[in-house]
Amino acid sequence: EYFQWKPVHNINSNSHKVNAGDVVYGNITYVAASNLYRMVHSSLKDNWSVQTDIPIQKDDKGDYKNFTIVYFVMEKEWKCAQYPPNNEVTFYDIRVDYDGQTVANPTVKTAFVDDVCNCRAKQLNS
Repeated sequence: EYFQWKPVHNINSNSHKVNAGDVVYGNITYVAASNLYRMVHSSLKDNWSVQTDIPIQKDDKGDYKNFTIVYFVMEKEWKCAQYPPNNEVTFYDIRVDYDGQTVANPTVKTAFVDDVCNCRAKQLNS
């Protein structure tokens, strides 16, 4: 899913059931020829994958937006039994590239907006 606050815009991709312990891989790549971001999510357990193309919008001045902040979000409101039994979703091996360069030590923090079943993000490394 892609969501932006201003102006409010949401793009839902196809969904897929995963279970506690499954590894989900995500990748976002800028496609210059089409001026869009290509977002791919994959379940490494069963090789399922979904691709979503996100056209870059223009800002209030008519210039294309410049995206410089990355969010990793797991925040859907489901029944508590559908969350991992330890109430944690772990993010690891995080790599961020910007303008063709890997960001050496990206600032990473965990937070939540809605307290859903006390499920929390955990970061192992970046």
